[in-house]
Amino acid sequence: MTTVDQLSPSQAARAAGERPGSASVTVRLVEPSEHDVVAALLVDAYTSDYDIPDDYRVSLSAVAERAAVHEVWVAVDADGQVLGTVATPRAGSLISELARAGELDFRLLGVSPAARGRGVGETLTRHVVDLARERGASRVVMNSGPQMISAHRLYHRLGFARFHERETRVLDDGTRLFAFVLELAPSSAPTAVPVQVPTEVPTSTDPLTAKA
Repeated sequence: MTTVDQLSPSQAARAAGERPGSASVTVRLVEPSEHDVVAALLVDAYTSDYDIPDDYRVSLSAVAERAAVHEVWVAVDADGQVLGTVATPRAGSLISELARAGELDFRLLGVSPAARGRGVGETLTRHVVDLARERGASRVVMNSGPQMISAHRLYHRLGFARFHERETRVLDDGTRLFAFVLELAPSSAPTAVPVQVPTEVPTSTDPLTAKA
């Protein structure tokens, strides 16, 4: 029988509900004691490049409420410092109006400005893709603000493409959000199923939905 001591770092991380990342970065579910840290990280990540409205700042900061409904993941270094975060739905549910049954969507990908250039955004995105494969999803989808050029470069590098037919969300200021899709397996278009999007945080003026 293989003991924990005999597991490789990768196997040990998976056994503990974690995923090994790149350069000593591990992805795991957020702990309650880290909710405020993640909230501050998201606000810092988004406001470092963009002006955001007050209600969106509140939305970013609502980590405890989000974690009660969805999965909030954090990327941490060997010392346990939180470097980045992303939110996914729990198995069998969705986190946005964009996704359909059989797809996995994600939101609020954010990396601490101090941790940029370390591949944290890519590690978190690959984690989402791995999670989608484990759940048997046919696609990974997400919205992104048109101004988020660096995030778009990351998505394209990982195989995502623009999903023009799903680009129907228009913000109050007239901005039409981009949609991206990564096809995981050949399949016919999934049947649209009415989805109730949780309303624990405001989304009507959401100017950005991903941050690499």
